[in-house]
Amino acid sequence: MLYCVAIVAHPDFEPLSPLAERVHVWLAGTSANRARAEAYWRTNPQKSLEQGVTTFEVRSSDSPEEIVLGALGAQQSRAPLGMRWRSTEPRQRLVCARR
Repeated sequence: MLYCVAIVAHPDFEPLSPLAERVHVWLAGTSANRARAEAYWRTNPQKSLEQGVTTFEVRSSDSPEEIVLGALGAQQSRAPLGMRWRSTEPRQRLVCARR
């Protein structure tokens, strides 16, 4: 079974709820994003692999690329047995989308 996630490196991601209703969002854990995540969790207490929000710690000095690579590394270490990321040379394949 395949799951889709959105990794959000933006420090103040306003459209969180609409995205989290479509896919599971891994969200940079800044204070602004944490407040949005907590509001989402209050109104959507169910847990799901298909939708929802997971926050992860970031440093303010990290670039968007470093944030995404860090999120992948942190999730890989906690991934359920059998779940693995497949990519060759992820740093070369990483593309940051900006609004």
